Amino acid sequence: MAEKDAAKKSDAKEEAVAAPAAKEPAGASAKEAIADVSEHIAHIGDTLSPLKRYSTVAGRLLVVVGLFVVVLARGCDAVGARKAAAAQARLAVERNEFDDDWKATIEDKQEDVDDTQKRINELEAKAERTEAENKELEDKRKDLENQRKAVRDKQKERDDAREKLQKGYWRDLEITARDARSKQQIKAAGREGWFVFGTVVLVFGLLIVGSIAQGPERWLSLVVLAIIVLSYYRAIVAVGGM
Repeated sequence: MAEKDAAKKSDAKEEAVAAPAAKEPAGASAKEAIADVSEHIAHIGDTLSPLKRYSTVAGRLLVVVGLFVVVLARGCDAVGARKAAAAQARLAVERNEFDDDWKATIEDKQEDVDDTQKRINELEAKAERTEAENKELEDKRKDLENQRKAVRDKQKERDDAREKLQKGYWRDLEITARDARSKQQIKAAGREGWFVFGTVVLVFGLLIVGSIAQGPERWLSLVVLAIIVLSYYRAIVAVGGM
């Protein structure tokens, strides 16, 4: 009887020892499953990592290209406008210089007329004049007539010179200024198209970089993108208001 009790106790101990051993494979299987999932996720991350890098590089390239096209379009537009304005200014400068030169020449002649007329008035105001003063008055009247004729001759010479320039050199400048303004308007339309294209490329680049990049680069891209959108919104509102 004692032997049977001892055998039962021995069997119970073996079962108690075997029970944890039986449970151990189930826990090991769960750990292996978790490890497999983690490895699979890591593999997916490794697969997406090159794509993410390539997308970031592409986004940065689009930003550079878009910014270059935008700056180039606006720069060429500004240069064209300056050239058209310079052609207009050159014509205005030529005319102003012509007027200033002839004005100074005619004013000098007119001063002689005024001085002579003043002296004649002084002599005529005298109740009694000496023979010398009478002779001076007669000479002054002749001088006044000659001086007035000189003024009229200078004015005619100025008008003839103006007409000659108007038909020749100034006409060429007017044509150049007119063509420069017209060409600027034509080319500005084409450059506006390049500006819009560059802006679209820049926006796409900023969207890619802002959605993939991390840290300051991402926030900077989003801020610049917000500024561009706000500027376009204000431009559309301004056009609609007109």
